Amino acid sequence: MKLIVSIAFCFVSLLAVAQTNTLSKAGYDIKYPDSWLVEPGADARQFTIKAPADSGLIDNFVENLNMVINDISGYDAKQYAAFSKGYPAAENKTVCGAGK
Repeated sequence: MKLIVSIAFCFVSLLAVAQTNTLSKAGYDIKYPDSWLVEPGADARQFTIKAPADSGLIDNFVENLNMVINDISGYDAKQYAAFSKGYPAAENKTVCGAGK
């Protein structure tokens, strides 16, 4: 979790040079450019902040910052890594109906 917060902090620190807003939650504050928007439903454990869409035909990517905080008490690093590697595949089977 410290690594995720550190990466988010570094990314957001680079953005803090411009005019910024601040998303304040229990345990952290994230500054982001005025033109970016926090997606509805943001809470203290997860959020997405998106940049405005670029105008132009070449760049279709919308820059964004996502953060998810998981309670991993009871897991050591190897157990959590094993769970995390298997999660997307298991979740995809459920969504696509292949896991039935």
